[in-house]
Amino acid sequence: MQIKVGEGQVTVDMSYYLNKILREFKGLKPETLPGEKNLFLSNAESPLLSKLERHSFHTVVAKLMYLSRRARIDIITSVSILCTWVQALTNEVQTKLKCLLGYLCKTKNTILHTRERMPELAPRIFTEKVVTVVSLIETNCINSLHSS
Repeated sequence: MQIKVGEGQVTVDMSYYLNKILREFKGLKPETLPGEKNLFLSNAESPLLSKLERHSFHTVVAKLMYLSRRARIDIITSVSILCTWVQALTNEVQTKLKCLLGYLCKTKNTILHTRERMPELAPRIFTEKVVTVVSLIETNCINSLHSS
């Protein structure tokens, strides 16, 4: 993660991290949205994933959760929905993950920019917020991974 603090602006760039994730997937179809229109729906008749596929799914979703909480807030809804299905992973849920990865493939150079109204306070305020948020997120992610 690259964090740059400038005059009244903070930039968070995690494109290197995202590219590492995307390298694991070949042939992704570029998508314009991070989720399909049926993102919130689940088909109970879809076949379950194998143990190896479930492990891969959990790993990728955990990485995307980390990414979404730091620099890619545009994918938070899709990642959160994918997290709700960790107990009953099906081919349909895998398709939803591939749609999200296709969106990330198309938007992989997107960078988070924030601006402060009082530029002289930006570095101090931003640093305090990042430390607090990162600590909370890491605690929640670790607890979620241990409970699944």
